[in-house]
Order: sequence, then C-alpha cells, then structure tokens
Amino acid sequence: MGLTSDTVRSVLTASVKSTAHLFLIVGTGIYLAKRDIITREGRRTVGKFVFELALPCLLFSRLSPAVSPENLAKWWAIPVSALLWTAVALLIAVLLCHFLRIPRSLRGAVVAASTFGNSGALPILMMTTLPDTFGPMMSDPDAEEKGVALVSLFLVFVTILMFSLGFWLLTEDSHDSTAQQNESDRVELVSVQRDGETIHERIEIDGEVEGDVEDADDAAESLHTTAPPRLILLDRVKRITNPPFIAILIAVVFGLVPFLRDGFLDEGAPLRTIWQASYTIGTATIPLSAILLGCSLFHSFQEKRAGAPQHAKEIAITVFIRNFAMPCIGILVTYVMLRQNAIGSDPLVPFMMALQANTPTANNMVLICVLANNLPGLRLISQAALMQYLIAPFSFTFFCAAALYIAYPS
Repeated sequence: MGLTSDTVRSVLTASVKSTAHLFLIVGTGIYLAKRDIITREGRRTVGKFVFELALPCLLFSRLSPAVSPENLAKWWAIPVSALLWTAVALLIAVLLCHFLRIPRSLRGAVVAASTFGNSGALPILMMTTLPDTFGPMMSDPDAEEKGVALVSLFLVFVTILMFSLGFWLLTEDSHDSTAQQNESDRVELVSVQRDGETIHERIEIDGEVEGDVEDADDAAESLHTTAPPRLILLDRVKRITNPPFIAILIAVVFGLVPFLRDGFLDEGAPLRTIWQASYTIGTATIPLSAILLGCSLFHSFQEKRAGAPQHAKEIAITVFIRNFAMPCIGILVTYVMLRQNAIGSDPLVPFMMALQANTPTANNMVLICVLANNLPGLRLISQAALMQYLIAPFSFTFFCAAALYIAYPS
C-alpha cells in the first residue's frame, strides 16, 4: 500500500503551509486596510487592475501550454470532472438556498462561493510536494510535470464557467441590490387614516400617490420596470464576455492552433517573449487577490461592529459544500469510475479528479464582488473563505489522503 504515515504527514504539512502562506498575505491586506493604505476606493482600483490586466495575463500564460489535442485526448476525464463538479455543487447550493430560505439578494453569492473552488494554488502545491514523499509518485520522474499540466487543464474548463456563470451570479446580485436601493429611494411610505382605519400608501418623491402597499419591499418591487428582452440579453452577454473570459478563449485558440503554438508558446518560438511578458505580469494576480481578501475581511469586521447583518446560515452552506459534501462526492464518483475502468491507467488522473473536488472557495469570487460593488456578497464570501481555510488543514488533508488511497491502491 503506497499510503503511509509519512505520506499523510507530507500532505498535512503541505496543506498547513499553503494555508499559512495565504493567511500571511491576507494579513498583509488587513494591515494595509487598517492603516488606510488601501481604502475602500483603492480596493476597487486594485481589483480593476487585477481583473482587467493581471488575471487575463495569468490565465493566458498558464492555460495555453496545457491545451493541446494530445492532452485532451488522453486526459478527457479532467475536463469532464470540471464540468461535473461544477454542476453538482451548483445544484446542491441552489437546493439548499431554496429549502433554507436564503434571501434572494444573497443567493448568487452563496451559490458562487459554493460552486467554484480554488482549483489552482492548493492542487499545484500538492503536485510539487507529493512526488518527493509519496512512494508511487517518486518512481515516476514526470509526476510533477504531469500533475501541473492536469491542474492547468482542469483550470481551462472551470475558469470558463467561473467567469461566465460565476460572474453572472455575482453581478446579478449587485444589479438587484442596486436596483432595489434606487427604487426604494424613489418611494416614501405614509400612513393615512380612512374610515377609521390606518392604510399604508406609497408616494413617489414627486408626491404622486400610487396606491396601497404593505411595506417598502413591495413598493420597490412594484416600481421595477423590465427592460426589453433584447436589452436584457445584450447586458448579460456583455457581463460574461469580460477580460478573463476572453483571455481563456484566446489561450484555448493558441493552444490548439499549431502555427500559433509554434510561434508563441514552444521553447525557442520567435514570439515567445510575448508569452513570457504575459507570464510575468500574471504573477501579480495571486498575491493581489489575497491582499484584496484581507482588505475585504477588515472592512467586513468594521461593518460587523457597526451592526451590519451577519450571514451565519449562508456561510455554513458554503462550508458544508466546499469542505465536506463535494470532497465526499468527488471521492465516491472517482472510485466508481475507477471500478468501471472508465478513467484509464494513469493514477494521477483519478487523484487529480478527486483532489479538485476538495478545495475552498476561489479568491476570484472576492475579486468579482469588489468590481461589481456587490458589498453584501463581498462580506459573505470573504467571511466564508476565511472559515473554509481555517477548516482546510484538517478536511483537505483527510480527503487528499483518501484520494491517494483510491488512486494508488497498491
């Protein structure tokens, strides 16, 4: 049996190191926000830089080398698992939001935080640690290189969904709360005595009486005007065709088209310096995203002291799905596919499939909330991510060891 106490220890060490690494950068963000070096307005400026330039460069430089017809053919189970894990997590989150009566204004944030995990940092750290400590991987000289390529291939498909579906979920929340606020600002509720009864009436700012309502939410809802379907469709298309989404599509094209790959990506390519510049700019993404998470946490703590509503139930949903439900489902589905001989002979593939179901919420969810000015979603996701990462050294280690157990049974 390849799984030993030394292997479990190495997995635990890698998990703790990755969490500590993240917390140090998040702590830097908290410090910068506390000293007012990064203000709330500055937070949005940093987020815009990451979203408009650094993140697209990161996605293009990291994903384009991993996309090739050869990789898609031999590792087809990785993109399938990316789509499957996303669909399953999305379904569980939607059902829990419905049955637990999560407010509509928070559902998008809960679903997004529950659906999209940190599919890059933790899995890559595992693949740079385990080949030096885990017996079966030590015998494969290409284990680390293949593992990083598998992570990148998974990221291609999950980030397409993250910056289309996930972006839509979080910006839809932002549009809803902004519209509701604008509508409420246009309405004043007054009490009128008629025939001995008190009747609540809605009056617009210009003084025109509109009719009877029960509360301000009904007033705002009744004032909502629906745009023509064509404009709604164009707005949604515009929101998902954002810079990271476009960068992913460009990366796929460069990876699959031979003359572009030969000209830009391969070693010795005449235009490889463009890829290298993109790679360098993209390295700013991960630390800046973690700093933004720290700033958001500091501001959410300030809002908590000021009496802002807390979202314990919503955070519990994300923790349940990301730290427990999805890892269990990932292990179970991967095991069944292995028993049916549906994955292939390379044990790294089932290990990566199960590992990718076992990650906390992606930091990019915080970034999207910052740019969309989705403050309730930002507060919720920041606190949910903190809670998930506090639990991760225990849950991630356990389920990563289980993934090794089923992928390397002897």
